[in-house]
Amino acid sequence: MSAIDPQEFGQLQAQVSALTEIVKELRADVAAMRTQMAEARGGWRVLMAIGGASSVLGGAATWLLTHFTGRGPT
Repeated sequence: MSAIDPQEFGQLQAQVSALTEIVKELRADVAAMRTQMAEARGGWRVLMAIGGASSVLGGAATWLLTHFTGRGPT
């Protein structure tokens, strides 16, 4: 078995330190992305509810107008 070169070992330690810092930054970025996605998910639900309600109201208004004015399909 060959001896460990101190210079190579020092370089590996520096690389591990740098990678550790990068992983810490990535964890913070992922946490921020999760927060944004959770906020966006609630916004999409509200938009879908508004869209569904407006389509129901539009359909009901159309049905009422066509049936009570006599201008609907025959």
